[in-house]
Amino acid sequence: MHGTRLADGVSRAVPEPIAPMPIRPLSALTALLHVYIALRLVPALAVLTPAWPLALVALAVSARFGLFGLGIYLLSGGICTLAALAINRAIEARD
Repeated sequence: MHGTRLADGVSRAVPEPIAPMPIRPLSALTALLHVYIALRLVPALAVLTPAWPLALVALAVSARFGLFGLGIYLLSGGICTLAALAINRAIEARD
């Protein structure tokens, strides 16, 4: 930055010309919006994508074995989840 002298001897800063930005503000905003949407969608899709076959299996179990079979299927999923959490806790305690 360089200064200019005013009539009364006070100096003020005058900005130098700025080079044109390679990204227009609207496209920068659009890019930021896309990044934000991607950051919100990717974890949601990562959770939902592996889960859709399980819903089809639950539907098939329900159709074949009824509500009791569906309960057993869901209980087995809960038991597997608890086992995975216990294994994870044991690994973290060991490290």
